Amino acid sequence: MPNQPRGVRNANPGNIRHNPRNKWQGLAADQPDLEFVTFIGPEWGIRAMVRVLVNYRDRHRITRLSTIIKRWAPEKGQRPDGTRYTQPTPAYIAHVERLTGFNRNQNIDLHSYAHVEPLVKAMIRHENGVQPYDQDTIDRGLELAGIVRPRPRKLTTPEARAGAVTAGGAGSLAVASLMSEAAPALPILQTLADHLPAAVLGVAVLAAGYLGWKYFRRAAT
Repeated sequence: MPNQPRGVRNANPGNIRHNPRNKWQGLAADQPDLEFVTFIGPEWGIRAMVRVLVNYRDRHRITRLSTIIKRWAPEKGQRPDGTRYTQPTPAYIAHVERLTGFNRNQNIDLHSYAHVEPLVKAMIRHENGVQPYDQDTIDRGLELAGIVRPRPRKLTTPEARAGAVTAGGAGSLAVASLMSEAAPALPILQTLADHLPAAVLGVAVLAAGYLGWKYFRRAAT
């Protein structure tokens, strides 16, 4: 739509310029913008952003936030038609600092989802004035570039352990109930149910089962 930012219209939220050396995946067949690339969907434009950032790290050993932005958006540049332009790179750096919480002198791990995801979101916002994509679109673009969102680990929190204790307590109550049912025939089991700690009731139920089986077997013969 005409009122959308240029990068959003082109599905190229990083505003990557045309370069005959770059054969991007996801390129649209029609390239109406002579200066900036057009992709078939925003996830492919996000993928291209991330691939450029990863190349900064792998090919040029660039990891400092300020240096990343200076290379992405240099203060002076040249368009494909030969005309020159300038842009306020210091303001770009300051904006990304505010949006990400990263310091301009901080080293960014450009292979880490935890660093790349907020960096890409901040750059999209600065390039377009908005960040219009939902989390799934961002994650698809990152995954296409090889940056995968970590899966949550199994619960090992105090709350999870408390849940396990609760489950154990419920099991102990069931054991006590079984022992109480056998108490009329085996008075000793009632004493065990009343006085044994919950931690050893699991052992006691084995004895209860065995003694109960012996009792009812005698009664049947």
